[in-house]
Amino acid sequence: PKEGCEVYARVDKVEDRFVRVKILAINEKPLPGNTQFTGMIFKENVRDYDRDGIMMHKCFVPNDIVKARVI
Repeated sequence: PKEGCEVYARVDKVEDRFVRVKILAINEKPLPGNTQFTGMIFKENVRDYDRDGIMMHKCFVPNDIVKARVI
């Protein structure tokens, strides 16, 4: 995926500072069979306000599906 693409991803692992995800689709097009991409959502990129107060375990749980923009 390129910068600016929207992706759909499944949460794999939740850590204190980031979430690891497996990308399922790019720009609403599912990835072909064996293609796999992983990504990370950092604590600083979850929201624009109160970044220090974010608890990743309260925002995400494994197997959540998220829609995100690649930065």
